[in-house]
Amino acid sequence: MSSNKVQQGHVFLIKLTSSRQLVNASVTIDNRTIALQAEDGAYWAVFAFSRFANIAPLGKRTAAARGTDAQGNVATDSAPVELAAANFTTIHAEGVPTAFDPSDYNKEEQIMAPIRNTISPKQLWQGLFARPVTTGTITSEYGQTLIWEDGSSSSHEGTDFGGLPIGTPILAANDGVVVLAQRLVVRGNAVIIDHGLGVHTGYYHMSQILVNKGDVVKKGQVIGKLGDTGRVTGAHLHWDFIVNGLNADPMEWTTHVFTTTPR
Repeated sequence: MSSNKVQQGHVFLIKLTSSRQLVNASVTIDNRTIALQAEDGAYWAVFAFSRFANIAPLGKRTAAARGTDAQGNVATDSAPVELAAANFTTIHAEGVPTAFDPSDYNKEEQIMAPIRNTISPKQLWQGLFARPVTTGTITSEYGQTLIWEDGSSSSHEGTDFGGLPIGTPILAANDGVVVLAQRLVVRGNAVIIDHGLGVHTGYYHMSQILVNKGDVVKKGQVIGKLGDTGRVTGAHLHWDFIVNGLNADPMEWTTHVFTTTPR
């Protein structure tokens, strides 16, 4: 493996080569172990770090790879990985946040957690991911911190698109399988697409859902319409990008291809 430097909330590609064919291979970073995908004689995966320094401390750590061949021989390798600070935007807001029932979030997390942590074994996405709307502006960036007058704060887990009328088509960012298509209390009308290898995209607050759980979708396919459902202050699309259970910066995937062989 080669050394890597990555910012909080971002993703990097791990690639391992071996002189022997391996029947399984994995990499462990910060006590998180991810299986590596075999492709064209190499073994690879995408790895995301939390955007929170209290969860993933800044600085250097070791990526430890382990592989086993058909005879049971074990090969190991390691490389340094450095996590650097990201320059997230901070906004000071007037007033105080709207009160909410924490049980709503807890109930929703029981639905989301199993989906977020599922790592299906095959890559389904191809090349770059596309923005889920063709027009509109980004109204809230990934990682943006909102600080209220009472001192409370929140950090944004995805990218919001606004300035669009209710009913604007929402597009699948890449190929995949729909693993959630339902109304939720906080996220409103929601769709989550599994793109394989632990990569998921989420589309929330829609006015309509136009796909069903289990549907195979293609990049650019209309999956719903923009709305203001769930816990929102106005019509917009919240776009989530989840990698191996952690929210990552969605826009990074629209400019960088994270695979060994772009398809």
